[in-house]
Amino acid sequence: MPDQSTSDRLKRYGKRLTVDDGFHVPTTLDYHWTETNWFALVVPDRKLTIQLYPFFQTNQNVFSAGVYIWDDSGDQWWNCRYAKNFWHLPFPKDPLYDLKLPNGLRYKTIESLQKYEIGFACPDGEAVSLDITWEGVVPANRGSSATHMDQPGRIRGTLVLDGEAIDVNGVGFRDRTWSPRSQFGQGVGPFASMGYTWGTSMTSDDGFFLLSGNLDSDCLDYTLLDGILFRDGEKAKLTQAKRTILRRDPATGCPEAIAIDVTDAEGRTAHISGTTVNRFVVNLYPSLLVWECQTRWTMDGVDLVGEDEDNWGIHDFRRFLRRTSPA
Repeated sequence: MPDQSTSDRLKRYGKRLTVDDGFHVPTTLDYHWTETNWFALVVPDRKLTIQLYPFFQTNQNVFSAGVYIWDDSGDQWWNCRYAKNFWHLPFPKDPLYDLKLPNGLRYKTIESLQKYEIGFACPDGEAVSLDITWEGVVPANRGSSATHMDQPGRIRGTLVLDGEAIDVNGVGFRDRTWSPRSQFGQGVGPFASMGYTWGTSMTSDDGFFLLSGNLDSDCLDYTLLDGILFRDGEKAKLTQAKRTILRRDPATGCPEAIAIDVTDAEGRTAHISGTTVNRFVVNLYPSLLVWECQTRWTMDGVDLVGEDEDNWGIHDFRRFLRRTSPA
């Protein structure tokens, strides 16, 4: 168990708590207590995706912070546009709602649960920086666990990549979690694989979000764990959903085509089909591997842009790939 000094630190965290935009007070002294504040930024005209992933381990008084940028030209750390993750940095003194991290990442809440300024400047001298405003499309979705939220948004601003200034006009997504998150174990929760899948229209307040878990050992059929459907900004929780992987790359296991059918609490239904246009594989923390794929979706005739994220317990993915890949 943590020593008494950890217990003393928990008292200080309470002073930094703000409604849904500050660090949460740990409910246990478990070393694995983790808080995340993830943003995905999608720039469709460049087939480019930016992912920002700070991983705060409050009871250990440390955090990690990853920034990943990729397009359709590379899908690994060594051939993507940019990837850098710092581990075991000292826990920040700044509050989460006005945060400056030593890896160059900056978050500032402009309007709670609605509008954020996001910045980044590579700390190692590369010509990579980010200045983005993120604004929610619909109110945040709160998970049934009460320790998770998700929200679709739109983004505007500038990305400097390899010295080129790129005008950013796209969509984004964010989630936050705050609970114990062990790095031990075989899968992602009770599942070998989970889908974290979303799409938002560039021109209207239409879209969806689906969290799903695999039903079959082939990891082609997935069932509803949580999600929302929104049309003209009217949001409702999903009551039924199925995510089907129509095609995986046989060599890598990465999804290439996906079909989704959903029903929400208002009785509305949607059929959603998607094709991936880029992909990137990332080991976000030791037991989790994710294929991150920018995806073009069609939802009953409405064009959406977003992602299909194929999440795996890394041990399960290794066994799956060795079993299904060509010899």
